[in-house]
Amino acid sequence: MLTLILTALKARYDRWQDRRSLRGLMEKDDRTLSDIGLTRQDIAAALSNPDIDDTRAEAFRLSRLAHRPFNSF
Repeated sequence: MLTLILTALKARYDRWQDRRSLRGLMEKDDRTLSDIGLTRQDIAAALSNPDIDDTRAEAFRLSRLAHRPFNSF
């Protein structure tokens, strides 16, 4: 039982840390964000969804989708 509680607490803490580090990126300038492959919109969109556990991965996923070349069929 204790292991279950500790696991849940660690997951919650990890999620909080993940969101905190992503919010910290919002303080960087646009060029720095561009160098790492993100935009402020990518970060804001990832943070706006409370159901996302890994917001950093979501921000990069959104970035890849936004910058994907358009393929016509």
